[in-house]
Amino acid sequence: MACACAGEAYVQIRTFGIGAVPLEEMVRPFLLPGMNLTFGTHTGLVDARISSGASGATDDDLCEIARRIRDVVGHDFICTGHSCLASIIVEQLRSMEKTVALAESCTGGLLADAFTDIPGASKVFAGSAVCYSDDAKIAILGIPECLIAQHGAVSAECAAAMAASVIEKFGSDYAISVTGFAGPSGGTELNPVGTVYIGYASPSGVWSKKVMMHGDRLQVKRRAVNTALDLMRRQINKYRVEDLINGA
Repeated sequence: MACACAGEAYVQIRTFGIGAVPLEEMVRPFLLPGMNLTFGTHTGLVDARISSGASGATDDDLCEIARRIRDVVGHDFICTGHSCLASIIVEQLRSMEKTVALAESCTGGLLADAFTDIPGASKVFAGSAVCYSDDAKIAILGIPECLIAQHGAVSAECAAAMAASVIEKFGSDYAISVTGFAGPSGGTELNPVGTVYIGYASPSGVWSKKVMMHGDRLQVKRRAVNTALDLMRRQINKYRVEDLINGA
């Protein structure tokens, strides 16, 4: 949907997983002469704002350009406008009548906070277990002590086990887990500071992914939250498409 600011119509395209430079290469070919293009980046999100400028473009023109860009950007496209990742997931889950639970370590509750910031999230957000220490992971989530001893609390195996445990404990349909080294100290040669493992549990199975974050401690935590949310957004979209194909 096109908006207006200071008398000038514009549309904002929100993305995740693509840098500003490659995004500009995708967007530029669709612009009309006289249009203005600016970018904003924050914690992994990249916004491209296209304004009518001197082009004389109408709201309909801007919306059509946004639709074309959406098709080109593909899975990295989040929305037009200013919606956050958590709100999009809440809407996805509400439309599916499904729920999600969380298990957090390095993010310390920020992931749960992202959900509870959204009005109406109680319909889909079952709850969260913030298990920061190894003992908490063992006692509350039931992570086997031998798993942590063998692989470490910051590992793909631990992230997957956290997600599998919390989905069972809360009886939810989906689960996300996060464990990592936010810094400034800690980390290992294999998993330096900024390493984060994200676990994901769904009706189709459990898996985990390793990602590397840059920045200070708070930046790592916030980027980890957005990355975890984006991974879930992509997975839900993927399986919803597969359901449509299989049901056709």
